[in-house]
Amino acid sequence: MITWICSVVSDPDDQEFLIELYEEFHALMFSVARRYNNNWMSCEDIVQESILRIMDKLDVLRSKKRCVQAGYIAMVVRNVAINTLKHEDIVKAHAREVAEEEPTAPTMDEILIARENAELLMQVLQQMPEAEALLLRGKYMLGYSDEYLAKQIGCQPKSVRMKLTRARRHALQAMQEAKKGEEQL
Repeated sequence: MITWICSVVSDPDDQEFLIELYEEFHALMFSVARRYNNNWMSCEDIVQESILRIMDKLDVLRSKKRCVQAGYIAMVVRNVAINTLKHEDIVKAHAREVAEEEPTAPTMDEILIARENAELLMQVLQQMPEAEALLLRGKYMLGYSDEYLAKQIGCQPKSVRMKLTRARRHALQAMQEAKKGEEQL
């Protein structure tokens, strides 16, 4: 592991110093990492990330005493371990959110009710005034823009929203009346 990471360092003196630091303090690094994470693979990741961060500070560490080096390395490993835990918590929270948002397949009853409602809506659209039916079909089935619909029915584009609201309300009322009529039969 350390030889691969040291291959990134171009200066042979820095490579040798980094290897010496690792050989002297690898037990300390793993010990600190294990305080925060019991998973051995995660501890190895924490130590590797710590080594990468220590590589940036080799000049500073070279001039310090061994006891200061040990404290600095322990602090770096601790910070990396804490950041790793925070990242894992974020990933777990996101995974929970995604799992909660996962849509469930509709049941057979829901599919049948949706089909009945669609059939009822098509019957209601045939009985509605032509302008309202055109608006509803154009907007929701064909995806036309408000400007295009305004040209089709001969009104201002700003008026289309209100006309759609009225058309939806009329369609809903007609569907409710039709359902009441079916229930009475």
